[in-house]
Amino acid sequence: MQQFALKFIGIFLGHYATLALYIRHCPVKSIAMIKNHLLITLRSLTKNKFFIFVNVFGMGIAIACCIVAYFNYDFNRSFDSYHPQASSIYRVNSVREFQNNLTSYGYVPMGLGNAIRQNNSGIDKVIRYSPSGGNFRIGEELFDNELTFVDPEFFEVFTFEFIEGTAELKNKNQIIISDKLAKKYFGSDKVLGKPITQMLDSGKVKEYSVTGVFREPPSNSSFDGSAYVYFDNQFDRGDPDYNENGWSYRSTLFVQVKDAGRIANIENSLTNLYGKQ
Repeated sequence: MQQFALKFIGIFLGHYATLALYIRHCPVKSIAMIKNHLLITLRSLTKNKFFIFVNVFGMGIAIACCIVAYFNYDFNRSFDSYHPQASSIYRVNSVREFQNNLTSYGYVPMGLGNAIRQNNSGIDKVIRYSPSGGNFRIGEELFDNELTFVDPEFFEVFTFEFIEGTAELKNKNQIIISDKLAKKYFGSDKVLGKPITQMLDSGKVKEYSVTGVFREPPSNSSFDGSAYVYFDNQFDRGDPDYNENGWSYRSTLFVQVKDAGRIANIENSLTNLYGKQ
């Protein structure tokens, strides 16, 4: 052990001496060498300006493309990622067969939502979603704005950040709006309980009261609506054929199924029961 220790110390001291000698004598030579390399590089650049420009410009384009590609990837990767229950939410699509070609659509007959609620116990929640629009009066001013009809379960399944009020839609006179729309309509005032009047056909009006204000979702979201009301409001327009049990009109339909193992059976059940409607 003593011989090994002495030898090791000796080797260490020898390396230390060599290192000290290198530090003492090399910097001046290294600086001179670096200067020479820089001069050679500058002379080469001045002789090949076009070549250097093409290389630098090409590298800049390549880096810019990489940055854009990353942001595009990240935008799509994080699409709708702010919904914690996303893994249990499914959109019901309709498939049309024509000339042996199958085409999938992101909407279904209006009456399918109620039919599922009544006949399919394997589904935890059913959410109907129907985007529309209208004219609204705030005081003496008129605004044209989109309006989305949803079931109350919409805000239970999908996640929105509320900054005023609650996410409840208990009756047909309640409306939930985004913070951007609230600022557009009411400025910096508190908006809970504020009236919003929808102008309908034939001089009729529909009165709403603001019950909640949510922060506008990010741009990579499936939901860009700024105003949501109770789903049944859309049936007040007076057309008897337009109702929640009709199969002539279409709407978007979401279901929540917490047990993924039931999906295949639910798909087969829906196809067998309603596939020919």
